[in-house]
Amino acid sequence: MSEKQSDVTIVIEQISRYEADADMKKTEAPKSNLIAFLQELKNALQVSHWNTTSYAEHLAFDKILDDVTDETDKFIESYQGRYGRISIPKSIDSHRVTGEYIETCIEDLNDLEKFGIKKSDTDLANIRDEVTGTLNKLKYLLSLK
Repeated sequence: MSEKQSDVTIVIEQISRYEADADMKKTEAPKSNLIAFLQELKNALQVSHWNTTSYAEHLAFDKILDDVTDETDKFIESYQGRYGRISIPKSIDSHRVTGEYIETCIEDLNDLEKFGIKKSDTDLANIRDEVTGTLNKLKYLLSLK
């Protein structure tokens, strides 16, 4: 099986798993199933993006992932505008993004060694610093009323 077929297979398996999960369909509202499905699709695209060894496919997955993320966001927000807020399934909403949660993430990011990353990996530390800066910005933005 080629790598391209493998990546497509991952996405198809995610969709099939969603369709075959009759118990979830019976116990959760269809709205929640839609969110779970869209999140699984984004996760499958992200894994394929990381997994490919083809630069062209890497760029394609990157662009598609950005587009799907934006379109999913628009879709769910429009849906909620029309029909009201959706109850997010617990399997997706595992962490409520609060100032406290963001602080915990920053603390964890500041200890890269616990993730097996060496102090000499300065390139990774630089990216970590950018993520930390973004999280600090989010803390500020969430403080606005």
